[in-house]
Amino acid sequence: MGSSGEGRVKKSILVLINERSRRGEDFKGSDSIVKALRHGEKVPIAYYPESVDRMRELIERHHMEIEAILIGGGDGTLHAAIASLIKYGLPIGILPMGTANDLARTLGIPGDPEDAVRVILNGKLKAINLGIVNGEYFFNVANIGLGVRVAKRLSGSAKRKLGIFSYAKSLTDVFRRQRPFRVVIETDDRQLKLKSIQVAVGNGKFYGGGIAISEDADISENGLVLYSLEPKNIWQAAILGPLFKFGKIKGVNGITVLHSKKFRISTGRPMKISADGEIVSETPADFGFLPGALNVYVPEV
Repeated sequence: MGSSGEGRVKKSILVLINERSRRGEDFKGSDSIVKALRHGEKVPIAYYPESVDRMRELIERHHMEIEAILIGGGDGTLHAAIASLIKYGLPIGILPMGTANDLARTLGIPGDPEDAVRVILNGKLKAINLGIVNGEYFFNVANIGLGVRVAKRLSGSAKRKLGIFSYAKSLTDVFRRQRPFRVVIETDDRQLKLKSIQVAVGNGKFYGGGIAISEDADISENGLVLYSLEPKNIWQAAILGPLFKFGKIKGVNGITVLHSKKFRISTGRPMKISADGEIVSETPADFGFLPGALNVYVPEV
């Protein structure tokens, strides 16, 4: 070993880029991310896994030789990696390459992937919570009702074509056909019986491409935020749109907002639950969270 490198240890970073994410194809074969890591004296081990199983396999193979994992993709890609990330307790960096990128937005990670690489080189680690619904983990928000139908309707081609606007279009398309349902929400000290078209439980702050579940939601705080939306026609919902955008829904007529460490939610008939844009379970459902479950690189300021 030459004298200039003596005593200096380079650390390996596993780089996993989902080529099927909205911007993943743009970076396939690009060496800009690899160059940035090398410039920061990191040793990149880069792959473009074609499936969730392949991504998990690569984490399993390399976990002993790496100090962190850098994941390029959207919220669905990150969601698919949760079990492996918890298993090995490795810190993660995020390259926002999806359509919504709500976890990156919650954590203040820049939207440009090359800027996001600098976060893993110059940022700090932040311990974040994970939401849990019926034993399934999630980062952002879990939905019952409207949000599930939007998740089912969204296709990869629509997201690639319309980007963030695909969420608004899908919401408009499904709104008129959403039927109200009866829901019972239980916490440690109360029980509410409501009629709703949408129930959302948030661990993180943002979902659906930048909608804030509550202006005071925090992915590192000790609790979950829930809201239930009473039946509305499309014009009433449109008026409420700006309030939902910024999470300013406390005290608004027709919207119930609750904070708790856990919820039990039952519906008149079993209903699907989506989380981070993926269908993960159905009602009845127990919601909780795992505090400080993962360490994520975030900007220093």
